[in-house]
Amino acid sequence: MTMKKMTAFSAIVAGTLLAASQAEAVVAYNFPANLIPNVQSQFAPYLFGNSFVVNQALGVSAVGAYDAGLDGFGAATVPVAIYVSNGAPTPTWNLVPNTSASFTGNSGWDWTDGSARMKNLASTVWLTAGSTYAIVAAYEGIYSSTGPLQDSRAWDFDIPHNASPVPTFNNLGGYISQAPGINSSFLALPVTVLPGTLGAVVYTGGHGVADYAGATFAAVPEVSQFAIAGIGLLGLVYVGRSTPVRRWLKLA
Repeated sequence: MTMKKMTAFSAIVAGTLLAASQAEAVVAYNFPANLIPNVQSQFAPYLFGNSFVVNQALGVSAVGAYDAGLDGFGAATVPVAIYVSNGAPTPTWNLVPNTSASFTGNSGWDWTDGSARMKNLASTVWLTAGSTYAIVAAYEGIYSSTGPLQDSRAWDFDIPHNASPVPTFNNLGGYISQAPGINSSFLALPVTVLPGTLGAVVYTGGHGVADYAGATFAAVPEVSQFAIAGIGLLGLVYVGRSTPVRRWLKLA
């Protein structure tokens, strides 16, 4: 292989590995931009959790909160965090460090997905394959159309709602799946802040959809999986580059 070809090949190697390490984060629970909230102040304050099983390790890069009407959170504060189950038949849920964020006012988030305001985490937090986690938000459930806006409403499958749109669940290409049956979602009352360990929760899932529009997260698959894919691609590139050389050697 000539020096020119070696240089070109090295550039392809660098570009492929860079692409492998910069996989785009994908949002797990999708809240449509026109999703209409149906939980009001009679339920406040409350906690919503959607639970999921991690099938392959993945890194969480951002967490988000549902912003009803996309008009900000006003005077309300919506804390969001990820919790992990201890695996017991009646599990205890413990806060995953460095996954917490709070949403308030009409700014302060990094980006928007549908009707979810997203905040990037300080660094990627890796979730372990085989464990069950939950993305949780605490909502004050208050809304005022006059005076200071205190917009802290959510969406609940079990409360009358329009047939469409509804929240949806993205399994991130099989890296995660919804916790089975009724365990896919839970509710707790009353809550205004997210504790380090959740107390008693009521499991309310089993509808086959994302039961609550409260909190969501964005994640990327394990870097090693992309590295393997990158190496495979490089192998194909090498074969393509070296084939003419081998043919020339045979002719000689």
